[in-house]
Amino acid sequence: MRKALAGAVIAAASLIAAGAYAQKLIVPVPPKAPEAPGNTLLQALGPPPAPVVTLGPAPEKPGFSTELSTYPIQPTSRTRSAQEIFERTKPDFPLDPEIAAARLKITQFYKDNGFDISLTSQETIPLLPQSWSKRTPEPLAGDYRMPYSVDSPFYQRIPKNWPKLEFPVKDYFQTSHISTLGPVGDGSFGYGIGLVIGRAGDPVRQIERRAKMPKPKMNLEKNRPNGRLLGLECPVLHRDRRWNTTTRIPDAENFRLVGNNVAGVAAYGVPRNAADRVVIWIDDATKQATYTWHAYEQCDDPTLGTRLGNWTGDYIVTEQLSGLGDRGGVNAANMADLPKLIRPGELTNPNEPIRHVVGGPSRASGRKLWKAAIYPGRNWDHTIDGFNGGLIPYGMLLQLDPSLDLQKMYREKKLSLPAFRLLEAMQNYGWMCDDSGRRDMDFKGQLSNRELEPYGGRYGVSEEVINVVKDAKLYIVAPLVKRG
Repeated sequence: MRKALAGAVIAAASLIAAGAYAQKLIVPVPPKAPEAPGNTLLQALGPPPAPVVTLGPAPEKPGFSTELSTYPIQPTSRTRSAQEIFERTKPDFPLDPEIAAARLKITQFYKDNGFDISLTSQETIPLLPQSWSKRTPEPLAGDYRMPYSVDSPFYQRIPKNWPKLEFPVKDYFQTSHISTLGPVGDGSFGYGIGLVIGRAGDPVRQIERRAKMPKPKMNLEKNRPNGRLLGLECPVLHRDRRWNTTTRIPDAENFRLVGNNVAGVAAYGVPRNAADRVVIWIDDATKQATYTWHAYEQCDDPTLGTRLGNWTGDYIVTEQLSGLGDRGGVNAANMADLPKLIRPGELTNPNEPIRHVVGGPSRASGRKLWKAAIYPGRNWDHTIDGFNGGLIPYGMLLQLDPSLDLQKMYREKKLSLPAFRLLEAMQNYGWMCDDSGRRDMDFKGQLSNRELEPYGGRYGVSEEVINVVKDAKLYIVAPLVKRG
């Protein structure tokens, strides 16, 4: 992103922190799935699984460029005691004694590494890196697989001897889910994150802030295999136009039909659910990414000032690509969603490991979260006071035990290819919490369930993943920053 737009992005993200999540809808818990057929198939007789390409040994240190500026030791991590920081983040209700003891241990770990997790977004903004390499791991083109800087914390493989703390409570994570985005009838959840890429020849459209009022009623045409969404009501525009922006968007028919073919997998466009409806809009000409929460298409209504082809969002954040991803996004942690999003084909590619952090929400109703933030997170849910009873600050990076032999489990057919790839990513790059949700450990995706069907679908793969996580050691990783 960045120097020119950093101030606007931070201002927009701060506005999100002020009120976005007070009104956020929690998606309903899906019914418990039957035994996943893919898991049974793994145990069937037959040839061993195809060989997979994996990464080599963990590096000794992060691969930061010389252009990346340092992240200073947070001054209050030296002037405040762990007990003081603990008190600043505690809830209004009594904490379970085991949770309280674990919180103090985690607080001390972060403090020892120069971080005060009680700091607010406004207090951490001045500390954010101000320069970084504009090089990206892959070109800024095509389907934008890795469009952030090589210095992005989401692209840093966890070094072998980086500071870590074993997660202090056993059996903490019991439920998991992979969010999928796909057409009606393919088994997708419909709550994945949408991605729309506008090319140079596409029309420039307006993305405008929607007034806070009941969301437009939507109608899902179930008789259409593409699952097209039609608005029955036109969204009303907000009077405050400061957050409005423009981006190139293909003609509506080219992407509104959820299930377009991307990399051979049906998953693209706007989510078909009527809840969060998060969409990332990329302008291929300007290399700008715009995030919208509650994205709704406008209609032609001169009295409302709306126009068909334009879109609205309750919250809009814009950033320039090739940034760090530590600013922007419409999640509670105020970080970008794109760099940790599971993309089509990533879980089922035997020839290419996932090369980025994976992550998503943790459970609010079970009080898994903590009213605290750690870089690259810098904010929390506006409603967190009601569920501030857990051990997961926003931005926490967890590593699956790197000594766990996942390749052996895969060879012995104890893991499907998608489960192996996801767990491998947790070993190499980690899982990061960015929001509140309905399960203990969710993974944000932009893939279709059809990709996972041969392995038991999203339920089967999620079950494989959490069964490993339940029994394995997890490590809290100190933020991957450059220090002087």
